[in-house]
Formats: sequence, structure tokens, C-alpha cells
Amino acid sequence: MSAARVIQLPGDKRKLVVGMRWRHEDRAPAAKALRVAAKERGRWVCRRRTSMGSHQTGFASLELGRKAAAMQSLGALMADAKPEPWLGIFDLGDELYWYIAVRDNQEILPDGDVIGNRDDIEEARARHASFGGWEYVDGDAGAVLNLISDSKRSFPVVDSEARPWLAPAVGGAALLLVSAAGFMLWHHHEQAVAQQRQEALARQQALQAAMAARVPKAAAILPWTQLASAADFLQTCGRAFDATPLAQDGWVLSAWDCVQAPGGQATVDRTWTRMGGTDLRTPDGVLSADGNTVKTSLRLARPLPPGAGAILASDPAERAIRGMAQTLGLSLSLTSPAADPPSAGLPGAAPVVRQKTPAGPWTIRSVGIELPAPPWALGMQQPSDAVPGLRWTRIAWGGAGWSLAGSLYVGRPQLQPQFQTAGASVSESRMGMPPLPAPSAMPHANPMPAPSSAPMSTGNPPGDSHVQ
Repeated sequence: MSAARVIQLPGDKRKLVVGMRWRHEDRAPAAKALRVAAKERGRWVCRRRTSMGSHQTGFASLELGRKAAAMQSLGALMADAKPEPWLGIFDLGDELYWYIAVRDNQEILPDGDVIGNRDDIEEARARHASFGGWEYVDGDAGAVLNLISDSKRSFPVVDSEARPWLAPAVGGAALLLVSAAGFMLWHHHEQAVAQQRQEALARQQALQAAMAARVPKAAAILPWTQLASAADFLQTCGRAFDATPLAQDGWVLSAWDCVQAPGGQATVDRTWTRMGGTDLRTPDGVLSADGNTVKTSLRLARPLPPGAGAILASDPAERAIRGMAQTLGLSLSLTSPAADPPSAGLPGAAPVVRQKTPAGPWTIRSVGIELPAPPWALGMQQPSDAVPGLRWTRIAWGGAGWSLAGSLYVGRPQLQPQFQTAGASVSESRMGMPPLPAPSAMPHANPMPAPSSAPMSTGNPPGDSHVQ
């Protein structure tokens, strides 16, 4: 993580300090206590009282002169800009990013004020992702200025070692101490102060090194735990479809989609076709240029909860999903991992297909099913959740039939222990789990949030397998 620094935003004259380390205070700290804490945490300090009435102190180590220009803490100015809990990542240009994380009582997390490159910011965000419930805010320097433009408060960053009375005292002493002996005594005092500062800086550097050594490495984010369970997705989409009228005011519902987006957010897209109605009275949405269709997109109010973390090895995973389709009497399309495009070779030579480099100790199968009725009407919720690693991401209806698409996450043979739920070997039928039961006895999976959605399977490329 990069050290604190002073920045200026385009179009703003203020000097802003970013990258401060924050701590909670039970009450507003006294000046003496603040100076003691600053010797270890950082010479430059900022005191803030949040909009909820709690107190915080920020510390920073900055290489500035004795007469530094007036500065303010950007984190303190921003923390009350949105209701907690929220975190923001802001692109300041020139590969420089700023990160802020605000939680209970509008307080900045101790390590929630970070300035650095993209890797520094991603590391900070990974440390806080497990807290959950975040509102994510992204933007640039202009977005930062917009968020703090209405704030009338000021949060100065000051030198904890400054003494307003010191200069007059030194001036009086200089008038009195005109002898060589007096000058030597003052010179000795200056050397002692410099030595104390060097010792304090050495202690601070040692403390920062010790803290850096204790920072745990960010855990890998498993993509299937960032999507809602199959049952939760089907139930949510089912409720949304039941709430949609099939016709109104001479307009007929002709297409309907339900898609799961990153973060577990579900969106419903609807298309209405004119069947006797007029453009003077239409369903809510965007009217086409010819006036015959209306399209609308509805984002559901609450993100879906995340799914469970267990996945299967390749063979038992494929057996499980095929068994589910066979039990329900459905046609299944199961696509193998895609290969990289053929490389260019010599004229007349056969193209060479290179397999994609795996992104982690798992692979992804694209799953598609054509249905004669809505999946919730066929009772697919519990059978779908009985297949670990199965995540439905799209349900579509085009007037003639239904289709269901998603991803099946499958463990590779070299799966590491952190991706298993028990200490079993990979050669067993289930990765870190007991042998897979029959489809009717499969357990109901648990649900969690999510940045990933799988595309709709529209064809059967080479490597697909189909079950009737």
C-alpha cells in the first residue's frame, strides 16, 4: 500500500491529503494525547466528528517543510457524502486511484483511506469485501468534487509538533543569549530535538513494517459464491413474471427475460407488441420508431443472496446435471470449456487450436435447457440446487417457449484445499464432499452476492453434449 500524499483535484485549489490511517476516539482527543499518538502513527493529524456524533483521528507521515500550506483531509470531507456502509474507487488519472471505505457511524475504516495504483486499490477492496452490505461508488476526480461540493465543513490536517508560542520564546531568548555560551546551548538543544525526531521516525517505520508483515494475504474470490443459488434465482424470476400482466390496453406481452447481473442483481426485460392498442396509451417503457413495440427494463429492488461454496469434480458434476435433466424429462445442452481461436500458420497448414490458460483451479460449463413451461412451474428449484456449482443466470420467453441458461462450475484435479468443503482427495466422486446422492435425495443448496453472469446458450458448438 502506498504512503500518504498531498494531491490537488482539477479545478480545485485546495491541497488535499489522502492515504491517512484512521482510528476511533471515545471523545475528542486532547492536544497532548494527540502529540503522543502522532509520534508513532504520523506527525500530520486530522480530527473529525462524524454526522452521527462519533470522533475519529487520522494520521499521516508527510515530508513537508515547517511552513506547509494549509491542507485538508479528503477522506474526512467525503466520509459523510453518502449513508454508510459505502466504499468508493475513484480514478484520479495517470494510473493513480483513491479508495475510501466508510461503515458504522459514518467512520472511515482504519485502513479505508488508500492512494495508489490499481493493484493497491484491489488489495484494499479484497480486505473489506467480506464485511458485506456495501454500496459501491465508482467515478473520477470530477465525481469526487461533486460529492464534496455541498459540504460546508472543514477538516484541516495540521502538524502535531507545531508550537504557536515557540517562535516568540526563541526570539526573546536570542536577544538575551548573545554570548557564545548561549549560542552553543541553543545549538545543543537543536541537535537533541533532531535526534528525537530521528528516533520517532525510526519507531514509526518499524511499526509500519511490523503491521505490513501481519497483513493477511487476500483470499481468492470464488466466482460461484458471488452468484445467487439456482433456486433463489428461479423463485425471484417467477415472482416477477407472475406480477407481469400478459396484456393491457391493446398491447400484448411478446417477450420476457430475467437476467442475474454482477452482485446478485436481477433485471427483468419485457417487450410489448401492439395488438389493437394505440400509441396514446401504452405500457411503461421505450416506444419503437414504428410505434408497434414497447420495451422496458425493470431492476428488482434487492440483490439476491449468494449461493453455497461447494463444487464437484468434472465427472460427478456432469452426471449430476444430466441426471437432473433426465429425471425431469428435459433436453440439456452442456458445453465444454471454449478453446482459444486457431493460431495463424503456414499457408495450407491445419490451424493449431490452443486451449485457454485456466484462470483458477476450476472450469466453467455453459448450460442451456429448452422448456415447455416456466421452470418454476416444472418444480426445477430443488433439483437445480441439488447440483453443487450450478448457477442459473437467464430465463427467457419469446412467446413460443421457454429457455434457461447458466453456468456449471467444475473443480480441476489440482483443486487446492481452500476450495473444498472437507479433506477428501480429488479422486473421490465429489471435491471435498461425500459421494453424490440420487437426484431426488440431493440436498438443497444455500445462497450469496455477485459479479458474474453467463451468456445464453443459443447453439451447439463442437464439444457440446445433449441429453434427452
